[in-house]
Amino acid sequence: MDFGGNQRAERIYRALRSSVGRGGAPVDEERSILDLWRKCRAEAFAVGLEALERAALQAFPSHATDALGYYERLLLLTPAPDATTEERQAAAAERYALKVQSSIRQIAEALQRLDERFSIVETDEARSTTTLFGRAFDDFAGAEPYVEPGEEGAPDRHSTGWPNYSSEFVADVVLELGDGVLPNAAERLVMAEARRYLHDVLPAHNDIRISTHRGFTLDVSRLDLTSLGGDA
Repeated sequence: MDFGGNQRAERIYRALRSSVGRGGAPVDEERSILDLWRKCRAEAFAVGLEALERAALQAFPSHATDALGYYERLLLLTPAPDATTEERQAAAAERYALKVQSSIRQIAEALQRLDERFSIVETDEARSTTTLFGRAFDDFAGAEPYVEPGEEGAPDRHSTGWPNYSSEFVADVVLELGDGVLPNAAERLVMAEARRYLHDVLPAHNDIRISTHRGFTLDVSRLDLTSLGGDA
């Protein structure tokens, strides 16, 4: 009996046929209507077993098919229009297994794998901002609101915009392109990929700043795209 290479269906068929014993099957059974019925049952059982296996595989992004779109939404992935299922599964599996990292060396190595011009600017503790003083939330009775009644935003303002801000919780990353140089399309994509990587591996309280050059030269630098640096 030919099952077109479906070994699962063939094994089930052999089991069904052997279960009736020698006396319960005609000599030329493989050409009979009874055997065609048994073959159909075998293929139906095989499909049912595959459905159970397929459902179990949806728990793993590297094997998911029906749930692949769910993982992409969960992990904020936007696959390319021509991406294959295998490529989408690999991207989902990589993002799913990412871990929060605090080692500057490991993060720097990962960024340099994207582009060797990436570097991390370490925070100078002596020149950092550690705390912005003030209350984090309104008092319980609301007797001392953040905004005076009648001012714009008064009904909705119940907490500080940046409570306990610290510049040490900002990841400053530089993709060194040179003074006054605009990033091209490929470099913008690399910067976006780096930002997404940092968003995934850094703790939630960390902010991210990516610039294209350290320092500036008057009439040369594009200050809207670069960070300010250097000794005061």
